[in-house]
Amino acid sequence: MIRDRYDVVIVGGGSAGCALAVRLSEDPGRRVLLLEAGPDPQPVPEIVANASMQTRLLLESPYIEMYPTPRVIDDSVFHNLAGRIMGGGSSVNVMSVLRPMRHDFDTWVAHGNPEWSYERCLPVMTRIESDQDFPHGPLHGSDGPLYVKRPFTLDMPMSDPVRAFIDRARSMGLPHCPDLNVPEPLGVCASPYCIKDGRRQSTAVAYLEMARGRS
Repeated sequence: MIRDRYDVVIVGGGSAGCALAVRLSEDPGRRVLLLEAGPDPQPVPEIVANASMQTRLLLESPYIEMYPTPRVIDDSVFHNLAGRIMGGGSSVNVMSVLRPMRHDFDTWVAHGNPEWSYERCLPVMTRIESDQDFPHGPLHGSDGPLYVKRPFTLDMPMSDPVRAFIDRARSMGLPHCPDLNVPEPLGVCASPYCIKDGRRQSTAVAYLEMARGRS
């Protein structure tokens, strides 16, 4: 139900907007309105929810917006992809959950943003996730809203081209890296994904579902 007055209006129901709406609405005395230009279908359409349909989602669905973006180097134009649906990019992306590396944080600090150091941001990153593979380590969270798991590991059966690629990388001296979300990852790694029981865990699912009944 749309009210006449709100304490907070959030424009954009993407990854940040959904998370922000949930956090702010934890206060029962605060009225929060989340606005999204795209649809908010309930239930989530199968082409979005089913992780195995990712390619079809990108090629066939109406939930993709392509923005013409000029390249600085030569003024040519490429089309930047965005999600036009509740959850934004998290509802259409490849579902890989990758953190910035320590170098990225150090660069932000060097540009005058001391609050964005790795040490200051680590508690936030751990609070976001429920990491199924490293639930008790100091770098990961175990009870956050976002389900994170590495569905593919290097000891699992794989196709010949994938095995050849990994074996060649290892023969060149690259080590096995079990976790990409450490401060300085190096080597051959399996990517973590926000896929639970074959279903995409977008911010519309992982965050917004818990707050839909709030006023």
